Amino acid sequence: MRSSTFVVPALAPRKSASTTAASDLSIDVAERALQLLIEVKVDASFHTHALDSGTYLQPDTYVLAWEHAVGLDRTGEAEIRRVGTLSRTPAAAPRPDAKLEDADTRRAEDISWHAVRDLIEDGVSTRAFGELRGIASEFSDVLEERVLSSGSGTAISDPTLAWGWSLLADVLPAVVGRTPGASLGPNVAPQLDYVGRYMRLDFDLEAPVQLWIYVSTALGRYNGGRAEASLWLSERPDARFPPDVRGQFATAGFSEVVDLAGSALRRSFSVDQIRASAGRGSDREVVIEWLLRCLRQAGVQID
Repeated sequence: MRSSTFVVPALAPRKSASTTAASDLSIDVAERALQLLIEVKVDASFHTHALDSGTYLQPDTYVLAWEHAVGLDRTGEAEIRRVGTLSRTPAAAPRPDAKLEDADTRRAEDISWHAVRDLIEDGVSTRAFGELRGIASEFSDVLEERVLSSGSGTAISDPTLAWGWSLLADVLPAVVGRTPGASLGPNVAPQLDYVGRYMRLDFDLEAPVQLWIYVSTALGRYNGGRAEASLWLSERPDARFPPDVRGQFATAGFSEVVDLAGSALRRSFSVDQIRASAGRGSDREVVIEWLLRCLRQAGVQID
């Protein structure tokens, strides 16, 4: 692979000023085999370009530029051309413009900064970076402090998610403190329809198993089809437990739940039930007790 520049002809702007389509990141494969454009966002919104044919958001502008370039001279373009986005909330990325030919087929997956951070953390924990492990770890810290933390500009407008973010930030360190061999992943991550954090459990296996603890809105993508907002204790869907550990959790009230996160063993506690149970204690105490009870029933040692 090498970096190269594909010349994109100027599009016709609505005004006389020049219009330039330039993505934040371009990954170009040799022999014009592939061009992947990635529009990167942290706090900024997606820009629009006003052209003679209409007004388009950034990803669609690149699709339009490719169509224009192919119309002029197809030999100058990559065989496979895709555009995606990288942001805090991929679900909020612009959808393809239905009026644009190839708008769907030219779009790559929209990914999150949280996913990038998680990939780096996994690489650090498995020593995949070799002698660059320290640099990767520092970059992960920078993402956590400058891009992902709530102080970096992420506003949690949904009251359930704001409640969940505050609750998990307070509860999870206490749960880990009572669970030998447990450790927490990066900070609670606010997303479009859930907030959550990973917890690792060391069972003296080749690699620790990972739990995903999160609060989802009622209509959330990862709410298992439930009709009410819920707190979830789940195996990590993209890093499922080994078979013997899955069997251990399956006999302790965890059941297979399928949604957009995939299929995973999970237990849930509705937010309404948590608040109703708080009559005998605070939300914090109720949730700590529930999480520890779930782990203890699954055979996890609790102090």
